[in-house]
Amino acid sequence: MKYSILIVISLLFISPISASFPVKRNKENKSVELVANIVNSTIDDSTSINPLTNIIADKFDIGGFLLGLVLGLVGVALAYLFSKDKVFIKSAWWGVGVWVILFVLILAAAAATTAAVASTY
Repeated sequence: MKYSILIVISLLFISPISASFPVKRNKENKSVELVANIVNSTIDDSTSINPLTNIIADKFDIGGFLLGLVLGLVGVALAYLFSKDKVFIKSAWWGVGVWVILFVLILAAAAATTAAVASTY
């Protein structure tokens, strides 16, 4: 119980939702611009601390992945219905693929357990 409370508290403090940089609005085009001061320089959309994050973010969408993982083929159908983004739909297919792999692994483990129990009688 003590460890679960510590985990919950640490997840609250390490949450990626809370940002330590201000969010400013441009009055001209009403777009949101994130401004961060790191060693007296600002980071805009063209520069990144880690260049791999831009590559990964362009080819993977966590929402589509979770939609495919949780809902399976229904999630992929919903992705096709409600999104025109090809990355979102591809990520939904990846989620279905992971779901199928997990399902096969669980079935194999259940079959192995059943075979081991049946051989003891």
